[in-house]
Amino acid sequence: FPFLPASPPPAMPAKSHCSFPSTKNFRLRLFLSLLSRRPLAFTAIRADHPSAPGLADHEISLLRLVDKLTHGTQITINETGTSLRFTPGLLSAPPHHAPLLHT
Repeated sequence: FPFLPASPPPAMPAKSHCSFPSTKNFRLRLFLSLLSRRPLAFTAIRADHPSAPGLADHEISLLRLVDKLTHGTQITINETGTSLRFTPGLLSAPPHHAPLLHT
C-alpha cells in the first residue's frame, strides 16, 4: 500500500521515570502517565506511618484495575509497599463479551 511506510518507525527511546516522594495526586499522576506513556516512580510512600506504611488498599485496587485495562503495563512494588515503579502499557479495548452497563 502506498500509504504505509517502507520501514518500521524507529523504536521509542527509553524514558526515565518521573519520581515523586509521596502518593499525593496519585490517581491524577497515574492516568496522566497512561496518556503520556511516561513512567512513574513513587518513593517513601507513607514510610513514616508506623501502623500502615506503604500503599493503601484503594491504591492497590486502582493499580490492579489499570493492569487489567492495559496491555504491557509493568508495576513493581517493594516488599513494604513504600516504593512503586509504574511503566504504562497500551490502553486496550474491552472484550466483546463484556456486559454493557445500562442505566
